[in-house]
Amino acid sequence: EYDKYELVESADKNKTAEGILAKKYVPDTVTRTGVVRYAKRLQRVVNENGDAVVEMWILDPDKVNVKEYNAEQEIGDAQIQTDKYKKIFETPVLKNGEWNPTAFEWNWEEDWVKKAGLKINDKENNKRVRITPVWKVATGGIHFPAIDDAGTGKNFSGGQAFRLQNDNNPRSDAYYYYVEKGSVMVHYEDTEGNVIQNPVTDTAHGVTGSGYNTTDHKDTSIKFNGETYYLVQKPAQKQIQANDAGVKTALATDTVTNNKLITETTSETGEVRAATEIHLTYVYEKAGNVKVNYFGVDEHGNVLDPLSGATTGIDKTAVSTTEYVTKDAQSGTEYHTRTFKPATIRDAQGRIWRLVTASNPHPVTDGDAEAGTVVSGATKAVNYYYALETPAPSGGNGGGGGGGGGSSSHTPKPASVTLIAAKALNGAAPAGSSFTFFLHDANGQQLQAKNNQDGAVTFDALTFNQTGAYVYYLTEQTGNDKNINYDTASYKVTVTVTCPYDYEASVAYEKDGQAYQGVPAFANTTKPAVPVPEQIAPAVATARALDKVPKTEDSSGLALWGILAAASFLSLTVLLAGNKMRKASSQGKEHQS
Repeated sequence: EYDKYELVESADKNKTAEGILAKKYVPDTVTRTGVVRYAKRLQRVVNENGDAVVEMWILDPDKVNVKEYNAEQEIGDAQIQTDKYKKIFETPVLKNGEWNPTAFEWNWEEDWVKKAGLKINDKENNKRVRITPVWKVATGGIHFPAIDDAGTGKNFSGGQAFRLQNDNNPRSDAYYYYVEKGSVMVHYEDTEGNVIQNPVTDTAHGVTGSGYNTTDHKDTSIKFNGETYYLVQKPAQKQIQANDAGVKTALATDTVTNNKLITETTSETGEVRAATEIHLTYVYEKAGNVKVNYFGVDEHGNVLDPLSGATTGIDKTAVSTTEYVTKDAQSGTEYHTRTFKPATIRDAQGRIWRLVTASNPHPVTDGDAEAGTVVSGATKAVNYYYALETPAPSGGNGGGGGGGGGSSSHTPKPASVTLIAAKALNGAAPAGSSFTFFLHDANGQQLQAKNNQDGAVTFDALTFNQTGAYVYYLTEQTGNDKNINYDTASYKVTVTVTCPYDYEASVAYEKDGQAYQGVPAFANTTKPAVPVPEQIAPAVATARALDKVPKTEDSSGLALWGILAAASFLSLTVLLAGNKMRKASSQGKEHQS
């Protein structure tokens, strides 16, 4: 794996490219490097480099007859054995070729010569063993005076000198030094220092001096845990520790790990360095949102339920109870809500709510400002308020128009509800009237069948003159066009009728057992072309079995589905029949509980 490393120093530079070949030394190896008949010099290796100590051993008169034993005749392991000897001197550890640096002197006449039956030669001026100069080295040798046999007077040994030097040749290994090549890593954090995306490697094991550029890994936005983050803008104004390039400026202290320098930088470009891991971090801030809420208010300014429905005064043809002006936008993005401020909203019951005027005590808007900039991590909410344009009478204890007297003489006016639906084909309103829709009652009896007019479906009005809850079902007929996937949705419609003064009706929807807000919508799609189409007999449309549903008083707010753009001219209306309307005018469309 040398491709991940680079040479930083060669043997030429550390002067080990040439030298004398030397073996690998084994610690504790002992070698006899000098001998006379009564003494020997041993060299003991202390490490693999050949460093050693030099020891002087002399025959021990208490263990051996010095006159009869001759050390020069030792062979094999006996040459390094010391059981018949005593050590008189040892040098410190000497490097290869190094001489002894320490002094030594020993009164051997009394301690050894006489015990061995010998005497120092009369011609010797010095009767002691001592360290003497050798080859101009002041402490390089040890000298033994000449000695004679004390009994016969004959010469036993002349004067002797031993070098005190490490004889091992120095090892000449050639050294080449390599280190791991440098790398550059890019990290991603939010303004709180939390990691929002795994780090990426910009440069892996690059050659020293080669350039790097992290901007290729500088994402404009990141999705993490369902949140959107944007590269921070104008960090100084927000007291965020980053520079104008979005790079984190709060850097950690350099550390060393596995012989590599770990360092952080703010530079998006630079040069790779050997044995160095460079880290750069981009900082991101959360996106922000702006939403508009719509509420009704009564004539006293009391806030009622949220509103949704068809609109006037803006390009958007319908609004839900909450609309997002901008969602997951970058901090600092400018916004305004005027395109989400309709003049009127027609709810699912057909009632028209108009933006409040000065006569209503409630303000037109409150919450956040109608224009401004998006704030990171925040959802601004602008609220608009609407008053009922033609509120129903609140009940009566007296007269109005032709009833005379009190409430007992008043005949409540019937309530009327016109149900509508939206139709889409491949996401757009279809032209013409090719699709059929059914209205069934709770027992599955078909009451009406209507075709679409482009993207809108309108049923005949239903009239009510009894309180209670009435259940219906809206479905689409499965047609015979084999190239179309027909919507099989079934919408449960609950009309709740009350009579505070005249009959009033509210409409609630369910789809798949869940509350549904807005106008019921049916979406068909065309099937993709099949290479070898299979011939299948057309399906016969049948009415689906409908479940019995208990009555409910649910009158929750409703939301209009966005596909109803083409059908915005239609509305749900609650018609209050005139005082002179007779029950006969219902002609079978009246349903009593």
